[in-house]
Amino acid sequence: MEPADIEAELEKVRADAARLQMQEQLLSQALRMHQFAKTGPPEAARAVREFAAGAQEAREQNISANVLTIVRQAAGEELTPAAIQEILADFSIHADLSAIRQALRRWAERHMIIKNGHRYRALAADQVNRT
Repeated sequence: MEPADIEAELEKVRADAARLQMQEQLLSQALRMHQFAKTGPPEAARAVREFAAGAQEAREQNISANVLTIVRQAAGEELTPAAIQEILADFSIHADLSAIRQALRRWAERHMIIKNGHRYRALAADQVNRT
């Protein structure tokens, strides 16, 4: 293997390791929450149930906010949903294309970004200058 190929493979392994470590931490936290709900005061069980009930909505809001941030940071470049998915994956954020498309449509409907066919870009006032 060429050194560049080895380095690319090493970077993939490091990214996977970071993703797995984050996943381990999140699962540990979820387990501790459930354990506390069983052994803690009665309010703890109710809080865990409410948190779990709102988890999907919170996830969708976070993905939507991340999508808007990515489009704004693209410095006026038009992005496709697939390109945004790749950028999210670079940050270990896994979102399906339908969620990304839905977020893009909503931001475009709110006049926060501009839709051009299947591509999206930030408003001129929102473009971040890279200097």
